[in-house]
Amino acid sequence: MIMLWPLQTDEVYLEAQIQNITPGPIYMERVSLEPSNQYTAKELNTPEGKEGRLYGGVDYLSGSDTRQYLYCLSPRPELYADNKVLKGVTNIGKLDIVWKTNMGEKGRLQTSQLQRVVSQSM
Repeated sequence: MIMLWPLQTDEVYLEAQIQNITPGPIYMERVSLEPSNQYTAKELNTPEGKEGRLYGGVDYLSGSDTRQYLYCLSPRPELYADNKVLKGVTNIGKLDIVWKTNMGEKGRLQTSQLQRVVSQSM
């Protein structure tokens, strides 16, 4: 499940909940957000001021386990020059997920362009 959290600022927070629906464990090799050309992305999955990842050094998901990944997207500064362009940007990027099963089989999922909904009050 992917949730977008628009705020009163121009930043967009993206929450991705990834669930292992297989009976066996999987190893998450990569979960990343590839922002569109209009945004920069900051991964919020590392504890503030600490090295490493939020879930530790090994990203295993047992069967039926779920993990949440959070990203903050900010518009590139040059978009602020033309406010109409900024308000019209709806593509925010793609989520790229790569994993391995315990038998070494690889899997990959890349979403199509994720869209943010532009409210009429903007």
